Amino acid sequence: LGQIDFEGNDSGANRTVFGRMNSKSTDVSDGSEDGNIVFSTMKAGTLTETLTLQSGNVNINTGDLAIGNSKGDSITTNTEVAIYGGEGGDAIFQLLADNADNTADFFGMRQLASGNFTMGHHTGGGFNDALVIAPYASGNNVGIGISPAHKFHVHATSTTDNEPAIWLHNNHNASNKDGTVISTTNDGSDAEVLHVRTNNTTYNNGTSLMLVRGDGNIGIGTDSPDSAPKLHIHKASAGSVDSHSSAVLTLEDDGTNILQFLSPSDQTAQVRFGDTSDDGAGFVSYNHSDNTMSFGASGPTRF
Repeated sequence: LGQIDFEGNDSGANRTVFGRMNSKSTDVSDGSEDGNIVFSTMKAGTLTETLTLQSGNVNINTGDLAIGNSKGDSITTNTEVAIYGGEGGDAIFQLLADNADNTADFFGMRQLASGNFTMGHHTGGGFNDALVIAPYASGNNVGIGISPAHKFHVHATSTTDNEPAIWLHNNHNASNKDGTVISTTNDGSDAEVLHVRTNNTTYNNGTSLMLVRGDGNIGIGTDSPDSAPKLHIHKASAGSVDSHSSAVLTLEDDGTNILQFLSPSDQTAQVRFGDTSDDGAGFVSYNHSDNTMSFGASGPTRF
């Protein structure tokens, strides 16, 4: 249908087409006509079709798309699309619905001038970043709802009841399908594999609710469980005393210390002592049906 060539001389005084724009019909059927406009540019000595406007669509045939590259910077190899911010500014990619106000309400991806990459929702009050990747100053940290201070940092501000900050759920009900696995290569007592705290605004303050250490010991109500027992339940300090070296379970309080068993009124509660030949070689039993207590040794009731 038409063609415009943009010519000039190369360094050898050869007349050269450096750019071309042409248009042609691709479908001449009455009522379903289609056409295109093709833009070609010279690349390494060859006139190459670069951009095609085809039947209402835009196709980049070869090369890269640079948006906002006013300085003409070279695009990194294998980059298909590059979006540049203003001098010292942020680069923003917007996603807009038909009814969105493109000046206030949109979803976007940004590379900040600081180097952080974010994804979030922009409203009239600014960006609400849902995801922040901080590769530079923060050392490749990832944040959800916050600029991250740790390798993976989740910050929730919801006031809705029964809405946790994180819910991890494996819906595949089969053997060997794990739910949540938390691990560390440090197997010493100085490693916090899992630490649950409350009333804290930074990592290392607030009240310790439960600690799982790298050596396998667990503290409930304390962030420094005794070294001997695998489970140390701490209500308050009993003073300058440590667990026995053979203890498996330690219950600690500064007052009356009670280990309680609650059972229905027609059932029995027991403390059993077993070995490799008998899991009930000895026991202490309380029967709620008749309110009697019995003691057993080597199998039968002795008292």
